[in-house]
Amino acid sequence: MESEWVGRHPFPGPGLVVRMLAVEKKGTDKDQLEIDSYLSTQDGLSGKILPIASVGVKGDRRSYANCVVLNDIETDWNTLDRVATHLSNRFSFINRVVLLPFESDLKKWNFQFTGMQLDKKCSDLLREADFTVESVIRKLGLYNKIWQMPVVLLPIGEKENEKSIVLRPVESQEAMTANFFRMERSVLQEIKIEVLKIPEIRYLFFDLTNKPPGTIEWE
Repeated sequence: MESEWVGRHPFPGPGLVVRMLAVEKKGTDKDQLEIDSYLSTQDGLSGKILPIASVGVKGDRRSYANCVVLNDIETDWNTLDRVATHLSNRFSFINRVVLLPFESDLKKWNFQFTGMQLDKKCSDLLREADFTVESVIRKLGLYNKIWQMPVVLLPIGEKENEKSIVLRPVESQEAMTANFFRMERSVLQEIKIEVLKIPEIRYLFFDLTNKPPGTIEWE
C-alpha cells in the first residue's frame, strides 16, 4: 500500500459533521467571573467563555460544556498546557481551552454566536479551510509529524454569516490519550495568514486541550 495512504491522518467515521458545531451555549456572568479570578494570577493571561459547547470527558462520563479562549502573550507551551488543564479540571462548566494566536487583547474582540447550518455551504467552507491548513503543513514537512489534525468550524464571528476555524493538532500513540502538538510559532502564523484569507472566516483558534479532559474531535 502506498505510504501516503498508510500515513494519512485518521478521519472521523461520522464525517465532517463532528467538526461543525451548531449549538449555542452561553456562559454565565458568574462563570466568567470565576475564570477572570483564576487567570488574574497567571501572569497576564486573560480569557473569555465562548458561546458554544463541545464534547469532553469529566471523570468516567462524557460531558458537554463551554470553551474558553485565552489571549496570546507569547506564553510558552508548557505554561499554556498547565493553565488549560487546570481550567478544564477545576471548572465543571469548561471542557476545552483554545488560544487566539498573536492577539494579546481579547477586550477588542466580540465573539458572537453566528449560527451554523449543517449543509453543503458550510461543509464546503470547512473543506476549503482544511485543505488550506493541510497544504501548509505538508509544504513545511509537518504532516507526518502530527498524529492527527482536525480542523473545526465554529459559528463564532463578529457579524452574521462569519465563522471561525480551530486547529486541533495532537500527538498520540493509540488515541485513548493525546496531547496537543507544540507547533512552531512561525508555522502557526503562516497557517493563520492563509486561513484568514478565506472571506467567511473571522478568527483562527488553536486548541490547547489534552485528552482527557477533552476529546480529539469536538463533537
